[in-house]
Amino acid sequence: MDITEVWTSLPGIVAAGATVIAAGATVSAAFVARNMLKLERFREKNRILFLKHESEIEHLQKLIASFAKVAALDSTLPGSWQNQEIDRAIDDMQFHLSVLKALDTNISGDIAQWITARTPDGETVAQIVYYQIGQLYASGHERRINFFKYKMEDLKMIQDKMYSEMIRE
Repeated sequence: MDITEVWTSLPGIVAAGATVIAAGATVSAAFVARNMLKLERFREKNRILFLKHESEIEHLQKLIASFAKVAALDSTLPGSWQNQEIDRAIDDMQFHLSVLKALDTNISGDIAQWITARTPDGETVAQIVYYQIGQLYASGHERRINFFKYKMEDLKMIQDKMYSEMIRE
């Protein structure tokens, strides 16, 4: 093979090399595009989960705060202002309970259980908060203090469970 043959076949060799490089670049671009799409889907899923968890956290914290407010108001001396404040706190509590159940997350079942579960003394949230405190019965205040402590611990466990589940996702 002489130099003229090499020289005349050089454009074909260069063209073939360029074609191979272009094909490799196309495959690489397709691979990168596919991975970018997967990454975007992953980010969108995480964004939705974040918004859902953010709302869940907010309503759980507000539930805890309104439950604590009911407990605090129950321990104060009765007055005309107390009836309105207790009613407002109970309404807030019911609202946040409804939202948490509607979010249909991992803790919505725990929240439903928290409402209906009985304390060791056989009391429930509906019985104590909605009926006794909402009706402002004065008897049994010491038992209600224990009830609030017990139910607040349950809420803290639900909150801890929610945070640990968020970390695992």
